[in-house]
This record gives sequence, C-alpha cells and structure tokens, in this order.
Amino acid sequence: MTKDQVISFRDGIGKDKILKIVCDNQHIFYDNVAQKCPIMWDDDNEVFTTCRINQEPHIQKVYPIETVQTAYDHIQFMHCYDTTATALELETLDKIPEDRKKYFDEFLNLAQSQTLTAPKRFDNQINY
Repeated sequence: MTKDQVISFRDGIGKDKILKIVCDNQHIFYDNVAQKCPIMWDDDNEVFTTCRINQEPHIQKVYPIETVQTAYDHIQFMHCYDTTATALELETLDKIPEDRKKYFDEFLNLAQSQTLTAPKRFDNQINY
C-alpha cells in the first residue's frame, strides 16, 4: 500500500478500531488489541514497528520478544473490525445506491444474529 492509502485507512475508517494488517508472505499484525504490543507508525519513513512474542523454539527462552519492522509497501491490505453501530457510521455508506441499501440492512441483521461462542449451524452440515 502507499503511504497515503495506509494513513487514509488507519486514520479514517480504522480509527480507534482493531486493525489487522496483512503483509507480504502472510505476515499478520494487529493494532489496538489488548495484550498485543501497539504498532508504532512512522509515516515519515513509511514503516511500522511492533514487538510480539518470539515463536522461534530454539531461542525463545533467551529472547522471548521479537521486534519487527515492515515497510508500508509490504502491506497488502488492512482490515478493521466494526460493531454494527460503528458500521453504520462509515462514510462510504452514502455511496451505496438507494436500491441496494436493503442488502446492507439484511447484512447488518445477519451480523447481529451471529454469536461469539458458536458458529451458525445448518441442517445439512456434516459433523466431524
């Protein structure tokens, strides 16, 4: 992503929300999440830095933390997680054509009916 795209998403749609940043080679980072190191954004140098738990088994006990720095141009895409209330505040909603807004309303109703503890089951779903 370009610097302008990163800043626009992070400070616009993603402001004060949980962010998931997916980079090249499926490196995934989170921001605004409890028990995760916050991402330190350096817009001037177009990089971000963060720390996370070291997953390398042979050096984990000596070096329990790894520091990662990634250039903005390695970011493939960014997600933010919304509640149904914050989704209704998105600036882009006014770009949905009137004849398609009913689909967004149906989507919100479906999202509100989901539970956090168990996925919705269907009659034809196979149990493993």
